[in-house]
Amino acid sequence: MGLTRIREPITREEGQFRVLSLFPWRRNGPRAFSWLVQSLKRHDEIEPWLEISANLLNAFGPIESAIFVPVPSTHKRNHALGFAKALSHWSGMPVVEALGAIEKKQQKRMGRGERADIRFERAIWDFCTEYTNVIVVDDVVTTGATARAAYHTLGRPQHFEVWCLLDRVSTTPARGLLSQISN
Repeated sequence: MGLTRIREPITREEGQFRVLSLFPWRRNGPRAFSWLVQSLKRHDEIEPWLEISANLLNAFGPIESAIFVPVPSTHKRNHALGFAKALSHWSGMPVVEALGAIEKKQQKRMGRGERADIRFERAIWDFCTEYTNVIVVDDVVTTGATARAAYHTLGRPQHFEVWCLLDRVSTTPARGLLSQISN
């Protein structure tokens, strides 16, 4: 049985780049999303990610002259790398591990303020001379801090996107709107 969409894929602007995801994710949303993410964690091989990556490419492709840059992991097995490899499998675009992790703490255990200070090191300095599109790959965008850190570390590429399975930010109402409603 294939993975079916609960609603249309999401594209949203995050400053100078876009975040593209198959699904929005809320804490009180479908439990299947949590189960799906947990089952894919720590899988750096492409097999578990093939169906999801095909759905992502069908929603947001085709792409040309791009590289997939997986978000680094503090674990031995990097699930974003498996996801990027699966996207590469279907698209033919290369995977470039251009980011290195500086933080050794798991993001799951970080608070919102700690996430805002996420930083990477640049593992490869001359990685996108022949490519025009840089696509950072991650499973979940929670606060957008990882995406912003990747964007800055990679030198603020002109054509930069983040592709993910779930986007929690897209479901969070703006703080200003909440205060207007409560007043």
